[in-house]
Amino acid sequence: MNTLVLSTNVGAPGSNGSIVVSSGGVASNTVVSSAGFEVNSGGLTSATQVKSGGGLIMRGGVDSGTVISAGGSAVVSAGTVFSATVLGSGAVFVSSGGVTVGDLLIGGGLGVNARENVSSGGIASGATLINTGVLTVLSGGLAVGTLVLSTNIGAPGSNGALVVSAGGVASGTVMSSGSRMAERGGIDVNTLIMHGDAFVSAGGLTLSSVLSSGATLTVSGGGVASATVVSTGGSFTVSSGGVGSNTTILTAAAQSSRPAARPLATP
Repeated sequence: MNTLVLSTNVGAPGSNGSIVVSSGGVASNTVVSSAGFEVNSGGLTSATQVKSGGGLIMRGGVDSGTVISAGGSAVVSAGTVFSATVLGSGAVFVSSGGVTVGDLLIGGGLGVNARENVSSGGIASGATLINTGVLTVLSGGLAVGTLVLSTNIGAPGSNGALVVSAGGVASGTVMSSGSRMAERGGIDVNTLIMHGDAFVSAGGLTLSSVLSSGATLTVSGGGVASATVVSTGGSFTVSSGGVGSNTTILTAAAQSSRPAARPLATP
């Protein structure tokens, strides 16, 4: 308990120093920074503070309540991370066998993103994105039940967002309070847009989205939206080359087609 890990990376994989938590082991309140590492190989780690230059490496086991500050990172290749908080310029990388549950990504404004990348075989469940928090779902990755809040800071290319890349899947996303989603060739299913902007570009597919008042969905060339429901105050635009099929338009909702796509410099 209350371990401080500093400068244990001597550049020799297999010989670097670190705190290693094996099966049956427990470590809590560890502070990791300045090229220090905490490695969970099947044990329980909790309340870890990962600061600049430090890293949490998950090779199994369970982690809970970690805080990742600017310059810190976590690599989740196995095991489960519960309720991590990722602050601006912190990062989480989830790969095959790794799972995160209930992560909170809080960006620090323009150019200070809090990031989580989910690659093939990785899962992010119940993440919340705020400000310039960015969750990117890469090919083979899965994001379930993401909550996107107030990620549009008015800076195209620097906003926070849920980004679904080619081959990635997002399911059950909820967007609210000026949020942003960029569908860049992947698939999103059952997205609820209560107040935010979703963009579907070439190769992207959105299925069974629901747009309420203040929500916009823009489908550009090569993108497809199917079974969309547009409620009063929602806006659905299909640009040249895009496809919108089986759409349900409720009272006073807006649907349009236009020749040129809205700029997709998003998030």
